[in-house]
Amino acid sequence: MVKVNTAKKHTLPKQFKKAHKLVFSQQDLTQREADLFALMIAHMKPEDWDNNETPVYEFTSTQLSRWLDINPKELAKTLKPVADRLTKKNIGLPVDDENDDVQEFDFISIFKRVKYKDRKLTMIPNDELREAYIEYNNSYALINTQSFFSLKKEYAKRLYEILSRFKGGGTYLQTFDISDLKGLFGLHDPGGKIKSGKRSFANNSVFIERCIKASIRGIKDDPETNQEILFFDSPDGSTHGYEVYREGRKIAKIKFLYRWVDKKKPIQTLNLDEIKKVISTLEMKRRDGFELTIDELKNLAHSYTSIGENERASKIKLAVQRREKEQEELVEIQSSLEAFMNELKQIAPDDNY
Repeated sequence: MVKVNTAKKHTLPKQFKKAHKLVFSQQDLTQREADLFALMIAHMKPEDWDNNETPVYEFTSTQLSRWLDINPKELAKTLKPVADRLTKKNIGLPVDDENDDVQEFDFISIFKRVKYKDRKLTMIPNDELREAYIEYNNSYALINTQSFFSLKKEYAKRLYEILSRFKGGGTYLQTFDISDLKGLFGLHDPGGKIKSGKRSFANNSVFIERCIKASIRGIKDDPETNQEILFFDSPDGSTHGYEVYREGRKIAKIKFLYRWVDKKKPIQTLNLDEIKKVISTLEMKRRDGFELTIDELKNLAHSYTSIGENERASKIKLAVQRREKEQEELVEIQSSLEAFMNELKQIAPDDNY
């Protein structure tokens, strides 16, 4: 028996879970394809798959028009080709492997069927992705639904859900190998090569401009997401929202520089500008070969902590501890030397020989 899940409510859930495997899968979806995929996941619950049943999700034209901000008159024209394309889309799931250096993916069709008929959208997910859809025990991204739908560019949506993987607790995304990141943005074919229609992205500068920079701008410019994520400059001030790591002259890795904002504690722009100025000034001084004082190091560590860069702050704090210990040892040596000199004066008060 097929279980049909009809979205009866006229409001979307505020947030939805996307399992870790799906977040870090290789997926190439347009804006509208990503919207429909997210719409299904937002309404999916683990119990939908009970008794090995394949759930079916149905949405009315009224719901779709409201949630996706599409004119009712344009709905069928907009969604029919999207539904057709989705039935042909695969998703590349990371394969667990003991050798972490080998990045392998298994490409599986996302849907069994997607159709738009009688002013109703019906989506049937592929059974083979059951665990990937609902495997929340291996962690997940908690995605703000309205914010996701608010973004109008597919790469901005993709970056938003990746950044949603960690939202607090001092945990942040690790540095990405640029090749792996291209895969996450759906630029690779199953063989790990750049897709034929996207050859220009093989150039790292093109990839960074169109997928990284443009997505960061999209998130910053959107009225929903710009209240949630704070991006900041790299230590040398050359990039915003990310930092590049090079092997020789070639860009090898990228790290996103961001912090999720507690809406109960709105950002103070002036304080943020001051923090960025402190970091820029002190990092440039250090880069120019000048040793920072302990007070300057403490200020730098505090500034990094304020913008969520806890890893950098921890390294600086360790340096402060080493410097303070060295300073204490130096004071002890000086104190011992002074005591010895005083004893020497008592033994030999006259230094005229």
